[in-house]
Amino acid sequence: MEKYVDRILRYEIITGEPVAFEALSKYGGLWFDIHTLFVRDLSPLLESGNDWMSQATCFTSVDGNPFLGSSMMYFRKHSPHLCELKHAAGAMRELYYRVYQRILRNGYEPWAVMPWCYVDPSQCRKPNRLQSPFDPSASFDRRMLESVFAYHYHTLPSSSSRPTGAIYNYLDGKYAKALNR
Repeated sequence: MEKYVDRILRYEIITGEPVAFEALSKYGGLWFDIHTLFVRDLSPLLESGNDWMSQATCFTSVDGNPFLGSSMMYFRKHSPHLCELKHAAGAMRELYYRVYQRILRNGYEPWAVMPWCYVDPSQCRKPNRLQSPFDPSASFDRRMLESVFAYHYHTLPSSSSRPTGAIYNYLDGKYAKALNR
């Protein structure tokens, strides 16, 4: 498997963000990592009219590349930020941070940084994080879960069968009720 890791990473970089940049530039909208469970309506975030990108974890700041591992971004159609991102797409690992800093240095307003807790609630210290959505034994604070917009998960379900877990089951039931299933 190790001999394929570089090829897999290269494939994700080549097909991931650049494709997202093109689609977002042409149509505008939301891009999210496939490992994302939506918790509540994103309208308040989408109707702001601002471009934004989620902060990866609570351990990063604008001084330390908050975008490495970011799971969600929203850009308006023909956003000048996307133009910069597409232009600088050569070095993907530092791409977002480099462009963000360049925009700031040139006196322009950059995209907003969406706090990690809105879309990545498992990536912080134990007192203020949610457990894996696939943890079957754990109880969780529903108010805390309902305060986030999405849950970008980092651990996959333990089996290849239908996913299960306290948070996953709660959200699945919520979706089923909303869809009248």
